[in-house]
Amino acid sequence: MSCGNTANPPRSLEQWVAWFSRELGPPALDDDGMSAYLHHFADLGILQQSAENQWQISGIDWNASPDQIREDIRMRLETLSRTESGPAICYFLGQKPDLTACFQKTGKAGEARRVHPDTAEHVHLPERASDLSNLQIVKKVGRQLRPFLELEKSVLSFLEGPHTSKEDARRIYNFILSRAQEKAEPKKWEQLSRKRHK
Repeated sequence: MSCGNTANPPRSLEQWVAWFSRELGPPALDDDGMSAYLHHFADLGILQQSAENQWQISGIDWNASPDQIREDIRMRLETLSRTESGPAICYFLGQKPDLTACFQKTGKAGEARRVHPDTAEHVHLPERASDLSNLQIVKKVGRQLRPFLELEKSVLSFLEGPHTSKEDARRIYNFILSRAQEKAEPKKWEQLSRKRHK
């Protein structure tokens, strides 16, 4: 699919999935995840539906070079990622901010907003319980998991929109969670020389 020579070309969602996967998307995001993100982009006004299963991105010079088109769209996503509406885009662009620094519940049930990392209430995974009965362990783990589950519910509600279904929101959230939990690559295990054991 050529990027240039056509002014603001309408494309099917499948064509946009292929374009974003090739040009901008993170390698870890599969086609279903990319489709979910594009629905989210439509809710944020990046993609506009021109007909049934036909979508466009306006405000882009489609006669520019493919590199310029890609950079213009990336910059638009980058700008939107810094707004209250766009924290999920941070992870799409390869950033890995703290999950609770991006999404925080407001006073209204089921809503989320973007907050500054310094004011975020960080959610910690359950700590190991020791010297407790089974019932006490269940209660303790339940109390420790509650903020995490509430955050999940809040983020899913935040992501749902006119084009973004519950299933789409779940896919985006799972991708965000996988990015937020990524750690440094483990060191390659090397077998000690047998001579050192003699």
